[in-house]
Amino acid sequence: MATDPQGHPDTAWKAVRTIELPASGSLFIKTHPNSPWIWVDMTLNSDPVLARTICVIAKADPSKVHKCWEVGSYGRAVHFEYNQDGTEVWVSLWGDAAKPGQTGEIVIYDDKTLEEKARIKDLITPTGKFNVYNTVNDIY
Repeated sequence: MATDPQGHPDTAWKAVRTIELPASGSLFIKTHPNSPWIWVDMTLNSDPVLARTICVIAKADPSKVHKCWEVGSYGRAVHFEYNQDGTEVWVSLWGDAAKPGQTGEIVIYDDKTLEEKARIKDLITPTGKFNVYNTVNDIY
């Protein structure tokens, strides 16, 4: 695939659907074949609340956002990563290590219920968490 529709129209990325989010600034979108959801962030939004807000879109009705929520009370929510079987989603919450009590975290969600399961605290910009199995086997 190419990102240049003028220079490579036969292999360029094409929008297949546009879904209105609460705001702009999305950096990551992620799903898994076993998941009913598509997860979306708004990490690059200049509004601090929206930058830490994530949304899910139901694959059964991809015409609208199903639910949005704040991952934390500070920071930016970014980089979704599924476990191998698609039952958990790990979300990075970037903090500000210079501010007491605002270090980064990884927040783990149950993919079916969207309920928070756990937090791995006291990390600094925890983005580099990759499920090697899913990456090597193109499970997206």
